[in-house]
Amino acid sequence: AFIVETNHASACAVATSTNTTAAGAVAAWRALAVEHERARLETHFRLHGRFMPDDNTTAVRSWGNRNKRRSSTTAWPKLFEPSFVCPAVERIPRPPAADQPEVDYQTWKFLCAPRRLRKSCTLLSLGCNFQDAFEEALRCRTVIVDPTLDEASVSPGTARDFANRVARRGDVLNRSVGIGAGTLKRPTGKDLPLVSLRTLLSSLQQRPTPFFSRPRVRRLGASCAKQPTETLGAHIDVLKVDIEGSEYDVLPEVFELCRRGVLTVDQLLAEVHSGATSGRARHTAASLHALFHGAQHCQLMLFHKELNLARAGRNSEFSWVSMRHV
Repeated sequence: AFIVETNHASACAVATSTNTTAAGAVAAWRALAVEHERARLETHFRLHGRFMPDDNTTAVRSWGNRNKRRSSTTAWPKLFEPSFVCPAVERIPRPPAADQPEVDYQTWKFLCAPRRLRKSCTLLSLGCNFQDAFEEALRCRTVIVDPTLDEASVSPGTARDFANRVARRGDVLNRSVGIGAGTLKRPTGKDLPLVSLRTLLSSLQQRPTPFFSRPRVRRLGASCAKQPTETLGAHIDVLKVDIEGSEYDVLPEVFELCRRGVLTVDQLLAEVHSGATSGRARHTAASLHALFHGAQHCQLMLFHKELNLARAGRNSEFSWVSMRHV
């Protein structure tokens, strides 16, 4: 089934591309992605005796190490390796000049050929924690959604400077609602609602001037048949997801919206967590597999991975790029 889906996701991109180098790169991704999936499923079955996509018993935290006295959270990211070789991976913000201070490493993100982004590119940033160096450096029209921006948790100067930067760029800031399922429990004050990504996109598209452009027409399968798109759909050039465990709710929805033609995404940057996060249940092998497997519905290819060693490997940064962008 994985081979069939991979072939459908890439066949038309290879057949219709006028760039033979890009078509060859997508073809190489297809072969490597299948090889990685086979090794991943075999490894998981050998360790746990279960079929990974259906394994809702094995917790991510226990992967790769049966010694309970030691942390094993650094083992799980090894099952997911980049399968596409991007010819121009760049860090945003870019490294500063020798006489300039370095930005906080937690704000770094890695893009594939960012210079190919449209001049009118759009960025949907889910989660920022008052750190917007990436949003400022990318210079796209941006919507920032983060209900955890509690001004009482930072100095007045930090909150004021952040608000001024967002306003100066003309970006949209929404801290009244979060993306996910259920509610967000806050240490102080009332709980905040979490809404679906579809609800957020609909509200942005129903404005007098829709924030995002319409989804780009997707061509799928060897026959290159067009897939219909919806009126309130959206095309997002860059989607950044840093929401402390809620990515297990949001990313499957992203992939489902892509499958239905409601959404197209050129680059997806996500921080993926292991273990329990913010009071949530431990993530299972099945839920983790779904985060990566569904990316094919958006024609996204994994091209970069960065393990966060500062947090003992409990989370990692992953970057995907669409076949359209390359």
